[in-house]
Amino acid sequence: MYKAIIIEDELNAALALEFLLKNHCPDIHVLEKCTSVPDGVLAINKHKPDIVFLDIEMPVYSGFDLFKFITEPEFSVIFTTAYSQYALKAFEVSAVDYLLKPIEEDALKSAVEKAKIRQDKELLLKKIQTLKENSLSNHIKKIALPISDGLAFVETETIEYIEAEGAYTRIYLKDKSQLFVSKNIKIFEEILCKDERFIRIHRSNIVNVHFFQHYNKGEGILRMQSGTLLKISRDKKQEFEDAINSLRIGR
Repeated sequence: MYKAIIIEDELNAALALEFLLKNHCPDIHVLEKCTSVPDGVLAINKHKPDIVFLDIEMPVYSGFDLFKFITEPEFSVIFTTAYSQYALKAFEVSAVDYLLKPIEEDALKSAVEKAKIRQDKELLLKKIQTLKENSLSNHIKKIALPISDGLAFVETETIEYIEAEGAYTRIYLKDKSQLFVSKNIKIFEEILCKDERFIRIHRSNIVNVHFFQHYNKGEGILRMQSGTLLKISRDKKQEFEDAINSLRIGR
């Protein structure tokens, strides 16, 4: 049996989550439902739960504030949120487990199974700090990248360009280092190209406009600050030129 606490300021939402857990995750025992972060801190110290279901948007203290009071969490966290689909990218790129309200049965069971594997405290706090930074910004500031030995937390402003390698992706950073990631480039297009800093120029490449050095319009070749030459595909050329025109000074 796994011990759980729900921190949620809306009583009906807390009761609904408790009902779903009883019916679909019978090995999760809810010890207490708390309507604020201070009450949640007291309950956590009292019960030592395995899992905490944590709402983010609450009066006075947000869900993020929990970790000002509990600096070394000994539990897994599943965030519950009513955020929009666009804002959910902040959760996904921060590698944090979350449930979108109204909570669906399959999503709950999947999140609970992952939460049963207790995370390293330092890694959990790093994920949450990344989530907080992304949630409070109007664009993705940092992403958690799955690499061979764990997760690499990378500030998006340090990404020079991205290159597809089959079902995998290679990330080139401004310090000349590289990261090989087990995700398709399409995922990065969905995450980053809503931000005006990033443009997909080819089925194989996404580039950061802050690292452009020279564009040869006739040949459709882009030189990056690192000296790398990248080809702009025909179907992306007009979109690319429209984007760089918006960057011109003194238009």
